[in-house]
Amino acid sequence: MSLRNDKKIYDKRPSTFQYVKHVLRYGFTLTCFREIVYLFFYYAINHVKGVSKAHLGKGVRIWPTALLRDAERIYIGDGSSINHNNVLWAGRESAVIRIGKNVLLGPNVTILAYNHYVEEGGTLPEHFSEEDIIIGDNVWVGAGVTILAGAKIGEGSVVGAGAVVVGHLPSQSICVGVPAKPIKTIT
Repeated sequence: MSLRNDKKIYDKRPSTFQYVKHVLRYGFTLTCFREIVYLFFYYAINHVKGVSKAHLGKGVRIWPTALLRDAERIYIGDGSSINHNNVLWAGRESAVIRIGKNVLLGPNVTILAYNHYVEEGGTLPEHFSEEDIIIGDNVWVGAGVTILAGAKIGEGSVVGAGAVVVGHLPSQSICVGVPAKPIKTIT
């Protein structure tokens, strides 16, 4: 170790023993225990409860970091995959999310079947609206896509990474952008 400008700069990595010592010293604190309990209940409420209430087809794969809210109104077709950090949030009262067969959602996809709005003169989101979301069969949704209430994605389409889907996207098309628009037809 050397000192430069009153900062410690390590010339070599700590040994395995030093790593283990650090984990034992700081890993078994009350704060660590509390965070583990919070994580357990967060997982139980947002993932396990959601998966148990959702309507799942055969061979559906849902990664453990996916969050399903109001899952009794979420329908996922056979062979579809819900990836890491996906958020599927059906309407609070009646709006459903319908995902077709063999749909692949990339990581960090957000699907929200409801939306808050502010009436003229209001300051905070006071009310919400909701609409169904329909995703056709054999659709591929890229990483980081946001799909909002009322969206419909046609069968066999591809939605590019980072797109925001706010309306209807035609079947057999490649769609990108904010808002998502078709740029090419798949033949």
